[in-house]
Amino acid sequence: MKLMKKLDYVVILVLIIFSVVLYFITNNSFSGIGEDVNKKAVITIDGKIYKEIELAKGHNEEIEIKSQYGENVITIEDGRVHMHESDCKDRICIRMGEISTPGDSIICLPNRLMVKIVSEDKNNDELDMILK
Repeated sequence: MKLMKKLDYVVILVLIIFSVVLYFITNNSFSGIGEDVNKKAVITIDGKIYKEIELAKGHNEEIEIKSQYGENVITIEDGRVHMHESDCKDRICIRMGEISTPGDSIICLPNRLMVKIVSEDKNNDELDMILK
């Protein structure tokens, strides 16, 4: 078994430093995504828009939804949305947690309810991806 040489230690040290620097760069550059655009929560039931709510700091609201499929309570607090209550069996929608970034969604399949955060940024009309 060979002992490690000085150059091996240098390579390991460089890799560790590079990893730490990359970690801090990526965390700081992605931490503010979705914070500077106008956002709204779109609530749909069975594919039809039920309500659209502007998400802003300081805006708090509790929305009770009673449909033929079931009952849900959605809570909005400071630009974050979460499913507070649901009468569905598994309550997976409640365990999905809070959403606040455009593109995030909470779905309650038994009650056919979806809450999705969308951006009102008119300057961002670019494609996300192209499928062939």
